[in-house]
Amino acid sequence: MKVIENQAPKDEEKMGLQEIQLKEAKHITEEADRKYEEVAHKLTIDDLEDKLKCTKEEHLYTQRMLDQTLFDLSER
Repeated sequence: MKVIENQAPKDEEKMGLQEIQLKEAKHITEEADRKYEEVAHKLTIDDLEDKLKCTKEEHLYTQRMLDQTLFDLSER
């Protein structure tokens, strides 16, 4: 009985420490999730910007080809 009574404060202290560690782990997890979402969002935006740039370049090339074709046809 005495051993159990002596062990109880140690167990309570250990539980308190584990609760603190759990809160810290939850905070770290939430922060990591937030950072992941930010990076994923930025990568999506960067990818879309790259695709837009390529599409604009393709449009410009197509427009030049069309202009050249029209010019060639007008000279005949």
